[in-house]
Amino acid sequence: MTRGRRVVLAASLWAAVAPAGFCGKPTERVGKSFVFDYGEMVIRVKYLSDSRLAWEQVKGPQAGLKAEEEYGFADVRPGVGFFWWQEKDGSVVTQVVDFERGRVYTTWTAKEQKPASFQGTVRPISP
Repeated sequence: MTRGRRVVLAASLWAAVAPAGFCGKPTERVGKSFVFDYGEMVIRVKYLSDSRLAWEQVKGPQAGLKAEEEYGFADVRPGVGFFWWQEKDGSVVTQVVDFERGRVYTTWTAKEQKPASFQGTVRPISP
């Protein structure tokens, strides 16, 4: 099993065994868009459903790159969520997003198993 798959599996197992009421669906975010600003890289994210999101890199080395992803989610506490997904190229993304404080902590593990981490801000985009 690859490291990326272990991360996704661990997150899935954690979500499955968390106490009742701890995990939830991000229904309050469905249909809303956010800007994740990491400084040199900016990503626009729209939560299409409680399990699907669309993202586009609007600033950075791959500006214009975009995709839709199936994601998993678990509540950490009200206003803070843990998200994870595997991209079509095999890379794995995990995020802790603090919507209340406007902070995001992201890890991205490339398909070559090279991990990177990013910290930044998150803010809603007005409709």
